[in-house]
Amino acid sequence: MTLPGRRSPYQAALRPLRGRDAVTRFSLGTKRFWPENYRIKPGEVNGQAALIIRAGEKAFAVFTIDVEQGQIQAIRIIANPDKLARI
Repeated sequence: MTLPGRRSPYQAALRPLRGRDAVTRFSLGTKRFWPENYRIKPGEVNGQAALIIRAGEKAFAVFTIDVEQGQIQAIRIIANPDKLARI
């Protein structure tokens, strides 16, 4: 949550990213916001396989990957604390 008129230090991509290079650059750039003592565990979210990133007991982010014919079609990253509260 941010106050009106202030920008959050964390910002999502404003448009879908397309292509390996763009996705890689964006993904590596966001790692600086991750907590120091994070751990990644496989899990299931909304019936879909997921990677759950936790800091302590709290979920920090969830990654889901859509694959068709052996190719990644979409990577979805959920990092909204309100949406992660029940994970």
